[in-house]
Amino acid sequence: MRRFSIGLSLMVALSSTWAGAGSNRWTTTGPYGGWVMALAADPSTPGTVYASNRGVGVFRTSDGGATWLLSDAGLPADYLGGPLAVDPVTPSTIYAGAGRCCSGPDVFKSADRGSTWLVAGAGLPNAPVESLAVDGLAPDTVYAAFWDGGVFKSTDGGATWHAANAGLPPSFGAVEALALDPRYPGTLYVAHEQPGPSGVLWNSISRTTNAAASWTIVAANVCAAVIDSLVVDPSSPGDLFFSAGDEIYRSHDGGATWSVVFQAPAGAAVRALTVQRGDPSTVWAATSAGPWCSRDGGTSWTGVAAGLGSPSSTTVAADTATPASVYLGTAGGGVFVTRDGVRWVAASTGMIAMGTGTVAIDPSTPDVVFTSAAGVVFVSADGGATWEAADVGLGDLSVVTLAVDPSAPGTVWAGTTGGIVRSTDGAANWNVVWPNLYTAARLVVDASDPRRVYAVMQHSAAFGTFYSYLVRTDDGGETWRSSPRSASEAPLDVALDPASPTTLFVTAGSTVVKSSDAGETWTTVYSFTYTDLPSCVTVAPELAAAVYVGTSTGVLKSVDGGLTWAPASQGLGCGDVRALAVDPSSPSVVYAGTLECGVFRTTNGGGVWEAVNAGLPNAVVLALAVNPNQTDTVFAATGAGLYSIRFSPAHTIRRHLHAGAAH
Repeated sequence: MRRFSIGLSLMVALSSTWAGAGSNRWTTTGPYGGWVMALAADPSTPGTVYASNRGVGVFRTSDGGATWLLSDAGLPADYLGGPLAVDPVTPSTIYAGAGRCCSGPDVFKSADRGSTWLVAGAGLPNAPVESLAVDGLAPDTVYAAFWDGGVFKSTDGGATWHAANAGLPPSFGAVEALALDPRYPGTLYVAHEQPGPSGVLWNSISRTTNAAASWTIVAANVCAAVIDSLVVDPSSPGDLFFSAGDEIYRSHDGGATWSVVFQAPAGAAVRALTVQRGDPSTVWAATSAGPWCSRDGGTSWTGVAAGLGSPSSTTVAADTATPASVYLGTAGGGVFVTRDGVRWVAASTGMIAMGTGTVAIDPSTPDVVFTSAAGVVFVSADGGATWEAADVGLGDLSVVTLAVDPSAPGTVWAGTTGGIVRSTDGAANWNVVWPNLYTAARLVVDASDPRRVYAVMQHSAAFGTFYSYLVRTDDGGETWRSSPRSASEAPLDVALDPASPTTLFVTAGSTVVKSSDAGETWTTVYSFTYTDLPSCVTVAPELAAAVYVGTSTGVLKSVDGGLTWAPASQGLGCGDVRALAVDPSSPSVVYAGTLECGVFRTTNGGGVWEAVNAGLPNAVVLALAVNPNQTDTVFAATGAGLYSIRFSPAHTIRRHLHAGAAH
């Protein structure tokens, strides 16, 4: 009896650990970053900056970019990022545009520094908002410029809006940018389309001096390219800048006349401008070829890219209370900051906006984890605690999938948008193995013969046509050959039987096909209806006959090597399964990643599934990996970055009890 009591006490204690707050939760430490659509600095609080990130939400830093906190409560789930504006009188009030994401109004307001958001769109058109501005000299007065709809004004802090387009051409097209003169009440400028010569749309500048009661065109047909950014020099109201295409224009007379003062490198575009408050002679430009700076009011320009991993920048803002600090938003790399105007430093810690689509673990060194985000490979040497970009040799190639050679530590294969690359030094350097016009969307290394690698090559052509085929190399990538196309048409995923590596299962089109001779011949083992299509496939180690297929409605399982199949979806909240992973130490434990409902786990081989989503902020899960040496640790590649979870001992005991019961 006493031994039973001790055992029972142990189980209760372990169960408490399992259920306790903070245990068995998904956490992330990066890679941090994301596509930054807009930046806005708090004019009264040094180091407080807001960042609008595509596909995630709004982030806030209160320590000059050292750490960021996601502030998305109340924002739509399909938020795509948009303009930001901080109220200069009440800086706890923030306005955010939601880009082209939503079916309703696209302006949101926060009264608590971005912690919570409410819709502020009564009277606004259902159209993309391009610019927002808050008048610091007229309380609760806010302006919004729309791509299709013109200028709207609110005098009650965004509660209600009305159109303010009097004087603008009746047939004007998009309002592209808006800028408010901070020194003169009611003076604003807008850049907008206007019919030009021969009826072709050109771009003009209009001004109001009576708070948008009426507008006057001050510069008609000033340029042909769309005007992306318009700013007023706060210390010299007659000085204005705008960017259009690859050029920057400057005016010294309130917009009446303009001259080109900068042209970006060939093929690059200027995306945003800012004049540094406190140092009006300094102007910054974010371009797709990196940031540029003028220290003489726009007369001459110098590229400032030192410290940037990727030069492509999207937006720029100066910390108005600390003029020496300038923040740069990038296309996928998050935020960088410069304190000296010479070198940039990564400043994205906590910015969980880097969507990841793949994850791979080095089985010989399980603390080494690889993932890709924004097309760049990231590597962690400490189990995901910290990350470093590893893109030397990739050039313009964008990585979509990764696979580690289990027999050669440091050898990593990567599928890219331009073929297949490989690293033999732990992703420090990459070499192109097979250049190809198709994308290598899936890679599998044969553990029994690592010179044999399979790849699913995919290509989307015109008119929605999709091409896909399976290739194999038997000599470590020197040569590649296709499997018979008729037998594996439109492959999506491939899995090897660990007990018999020449046995392959492939999800292809609306079928599951099997090969017992390394892809030489194929047999269709399952055909789906049009309402249910396959995506991913995996084979359970040590249970060679157990095959799992993720489908658009759940999971399908075979326990006899594909001869017969049965649904295995009980407990899956929503069925669109895009990733599967089997625990190598307990093959009845399987994880499923879904497109909308996060991660599910079964401990009895698919008999029943349960959601395991505590701490997981994004429901989109595209890849899963179980640490082969620490199988209580699982990684998930999500739309908000890479997450990991380590299950408590109580869960380990419980899952093995379930697994044993299944047999």
